[in-house]
Amino acid sequence: MSEMNTTPASLLESPLVVQVLIVQDAESLPATVLPPISYAPVLAHNEINLNASILRVYVKEVLPGITSPGDDNNYGSSAMLDVAVLQALSKRIHYGKFVAEAKFREKTYEYTQLIKSRNADGIMELLTDEAVEERVIARVALKAATFGQDIGSTLMSSSGGGSSGTNIFDTNHTSGLAANADSKSLKPTLKIQPDVVASVYKDWVMPLTKEVEVLYLLGRLQHTSPPL
Repeated sequence: MSEMNTTPASLLESPLVVQVLIVQDAESLPATVLPPISYAPVLAHNEINLNASILRVYVKEVLPGITSPGDDNNYGSSAMLDVAVLQALSKRIHYGKFVAEAKFREKTYEYTQLIKSRNADGIMELLTDEAVEERVIARVALKAATFGQDIGSTLMSSSGGGSSGTNIFDTNHTSGLAANADSKSLKPTLKIQPDVVASVYKDWVMPLTKEVEVLYLLGRLQHTSPPL
């Protein structure tokens, strides 16, 4: 008879405990069948890290624009979501290194001259494409308007709210969801205003990304570089 697992269920629900158990079990796994893939380096050596700036902007600029004053006492879930958002922002902004490398390979001569003269403003001007930036901002606003809808509130509002309203899920009811959609009375309820999300991208995400690009390009010729 195999030994029973005596780990309490409450402990198994802890991410830390689960992680430890997974690591311990992974040590007994057989070797992988396929060999690990060794990718050629893409970026030149760099130590660019804007996480301190990202945290400051998130706390002082982003959060006030997407939250309401007050205390809902959900400290644990709030902290977890803060970490997830900060990681996503950091990943997105530091992708500027790859963007800068691609731009350098496309216009190697132009960037090389600017780098040698330490012309940060000239690098910023060369890498900036305002038309592309405007399209990105518009796409962000559209995604926020599409995926930031509170579907439950929208449906309740359409049905009049409560049990006395029309059952929009009743396909036999002529004044159901289709009728509401046809009459354009189904107005979405948004969890966050799209222009707020767009302004976060315009005022913070994109400028920080371009700051990463400029810093990367300024150091592009100082270290051993990947093959072009």
